[in-house]
Amino acid sequence: MNKQRMLLMALSVFLSLTAWSAGTNLTVQTKKPIATVNPDMYGIFFEDINFGADGGLYAELIKNRSFDFPQTLMGWYTFGQVSVQTDGPFDKNPHYVKLSNAGHGHKHTGIENEGFRGIGFKRDAAYRFSVWARAQSGEQRIRVEFIDEENEVMARENVVINGADWKKYSVQLTARKDVNKGRLRIFLTSAGSLDLEHVSLFPVDTWKGRENGMRKDLAQALADLKPGVFRFPGGCIVEGTDLETRYDWKKSVGPVENRPLNENRWHYTFPHRFFPDYFQSYGLGFFEFFQLCEDFGAEALPVLSVGLACQFQNDGTECHVPVGEIDSYVQDALDLVEFATGPATSKWGKVRADMGHPAPFSLKYLAIGNEQWGSLYPERLEPFVKALRAKYPSIQIVGSSGPSASGDRFDYLWPEMKRLKVDLVDEHYYMAPDWFFNNAARYDTYDRKGPKVFAGEYASHDQSTRKANNFLAALSEAAFMTGLERNADVVRLATYAPLFAHIDGWQWNPDLIWFDNLRSMRTPNWHVQALYGQYKGTDVLSALSGDKPLTGQDGLYASAVKDSKSNSLIIKIANRNPTAKTVSINLKDYKQASANVKLIRLQSDNLRAQNTLDNPEVIKPEEKELELVGADFDFVALGQSFSILVIQLSNEKTSAAGKQAGLREKDTKVTVYTIGDSTVKNGDGSGSNGQWGWGSFLADFLKDDVVVVNRALGGRSSRTYIEEGLWDRVVSRLNPGDYVLLQFGHNDGGPFNTGRARATLKGNGEESQEFVMVERPAKDTVTIHSYGWYIRQYVKDAKAKGAIPVVVSLIPRNDWKDGKVIRNNESYALWAKEAAAQENALFIDLHNLVCDKYDTMGQALVAPYYFGDHTHTSKAGAQVNAYLVSQGLKKLACSLSASVKE
Repeated sequence: MNKQRMLLMALSVFLSLTAWSAGTNLTVQTKKPIATVNPDMYGIFFEDINFGADGGLYAELIKNRSFDFPQTLMGWYTFGQVSVQTDGPFDKNPHYVKLSNAGHGHKHTGIENEGFRGIGFKRDAAYRFSVWARAQSGEQRIRVEFIDEENEVMARENVVINGADWKKYSVQLTARKDVNKGRLRIFLTSAGSLDLEHVSLFPVDTWKGRENGMRKDLAQALADLKPGVFRFPGGCIVEGTDLETRYDWKKSVGPVENRPLNENRWHYTFPHRFFPDYFQSYGLGFFEFFQLCEDFGAEALPVLSVGLACQFQNDGTECHVPVGEIDSYVQDALDLVEFATGPATSKWGKVRADMGHPAPFSLKYLAIGNEQWGSLYPERLEPFVKALRAKYPSIQIVGSSGPSASGDRFDYLWPEMKRLKVDLVDEHYYMAPDWFFNNAARYDTYDRKGPKVFAGEYASHDQSTRKANNFLAALSEAAFMTGLERNADVVRLATYAPLFAHIDGWQWNPDLIWFDNLRSMRTPNWHVQALYGQYKGTDVLSALSGDKPLTGQDGLYASAVKDSKSNSLIIKIANRNPTAKTVSINLKDYKQASANVKLIRLQSDNLRAQNTLDNPEVIKPEEKELELVGADFDFVALGQSFSILVIQLSNEKTSAAGKQAGLREKDTKVTVYTIGDSTVKNGDGSGSNGQWGWGSFLADFLKDDVVVVNRALGGRSSRTYIEEGLWDRVVSRLNPGDYVLLQFGHNDGGPFNTGRARATLKGNGEESQEFVMVERPAKDTVTIHSYGWYIRQYVKDAKAKGAIPVVVSLIPRNDWKDGKVIRNNESYALWAKEAAAQENALFIDLHNLVCDKYDTMGQALVAPYYFGDHTHTSKAGAQVNAYLVSQGLKKLACSLSASVKE
């Protein structure tokens, strides 16, 4: 009973009784909102870059399906008698192929498509093959096959083509296995000839089950962002490399078979990322974009050309539409509003209705132009503004501030946008992580009376890792976005860019979602966007440290909102420091006695950590259920973390009877942290080199009410585990009632300031000595203490957090004398015991427990317990050591002893 009481007492101790580092105050005014949050605030920006549409979100699996690429058979392999014709049934896509008999019983005619870097087939999934075809005479037949990477057939169906008129034929095939880079093959199997046009292949299971549908996993990744706004179809592709290849929305609607091919502006933009087979089929057109907006509950934000080709690629004014000839472009904008919102009886409303959507779509926003600059832009934008204001005054017009977030172009365009009275100004910034960390206060001083801000394209670019989607980039974005949220009266919309990237066909990085032909991966940046989208709230609350918002002071960032829909307070805190920081929070005018709190946290000790297709959950949020009593509490923001506290408000009276004030976890398991060297955890703990540490198996001997977290790291001594910040990271995670098992000694000898430089002074005293680190570039001076001093420091730090330290003496080496293992009872094993006693800490004499067992077994039987040398244990040896640690725990006077399995 006493042990159970001790366990319950440990679990009920508050999360943050003692701060690991100096605290920061934050006062949140809970009753007086200072601004409203736009319901559309956080959204998505789609551009057809990195094979984001064809070969990506658009689920069509056939490349060049209508044979209308400039190289008409690009993407196709032909055999036998195949020719390309130009008088097809669709005037905007006139090409088709004629297949004729090969002329010999053992020869074949047919075509084969390579897809987009291959065709992905999923085992047991059904696929819908369709083709427009006609027979030259009588009845003709084709055989449709799925081919794997080894050229083996894994699905086959026959299609009968009859009649001389063009008709659509379809058949379903089921794949027999997973294939990432398959192909589609079509044989002519009859004696005559036939014509094929618009050869298409879609998964049956598309997003919402639509025939001309989207790839389900990619569309779901967008839906899970809970976007409020959807900007499409892109930025630079709207401009085009030239005006002839700009994205023309009118060509993207109507029957999909008759939407003309368009050259993708990105296929040759970067010679080092050259993709000459990158075109736009317009299969994902404006109708489909509006449909997706409706699916996601997001407001549409279409972008239209202002009559300027891409200014990065065109220097002369002759490349652009003259101002006096801009009327047709302005009419395109007016017609788009009619297409989206007009009655089914109107010209463009009828086009929408004929496509299957007689009811209007929602349209609040319209962007004219993208990254334009100079006087060329506002003089062309002005007629758009006048026409739209006259005919559709409720439409919010989005103008541009140019391609960057500062500089002469930016400074010129903002006053021009104010003069033209656009509703929002689109700002773009692709900058380094430090820029995002340093600009959390960017909008604090913006003009509250002018146009609002649309942060239309932004992403943190970590050049040191070639712009990887790593945790550093995500954390810097999370910190910066506290400034967007705090200034929600100025910043009304925000969308990360770009959205998608095919792992085998990308031009630009970083990107929010990566995919191959079968799988997709959500980056750490995606998780930041999703968290802001899910917890955006409805009203901004004042959140001040002293009289200023937290915009990077002491490496901390914060914002707060109230959500009237969920009746909750939401506090966001980012900590860029490698160590934990305590934030003392006061909820001003908050009267609720107690509240349920959800903590959502994104954290990594490794700033360069990334998610991958093979390991997509390296970085993902963790959630904990907490309870808050009172209006004042300390919150420990872990090092390198982004945290969200959702405090549930109640209209009913709550009670705090018998509860102590503060924030604490609910129903928490005891966590046991193990720290030390490679005899506790070898490598990554997977045993890939045949060597294991006992920390990898300790959980096998403990009950389910305990969680073991092995934080040991090979090659570390009691000194370097602290010097490298590894101990700080453990301390930042400690909660009252947690246990820390620490074992050091194997690496505490050797040189002090050369080579691996990890030695400690021998003994258990308070003496110290300064050493110049002669092999480091900085030649810095380090104070080195005794082995026992470091062990005592671990104990003190753990106790300061309410945790329970257990000192463990080091395991013996596989060294023998006179039939007995050599013991270390006059140095490190002894000093560990003495240091534990000096700090009144629990102690497990693992060294002698293991030696006693080895002596009874003998040297020959013990030999397999080591692998590679006389120090590192094999799996069997590590398991024996873990068992002996558990037996040592069982004998201790602590609550954890009750959790050792019988």
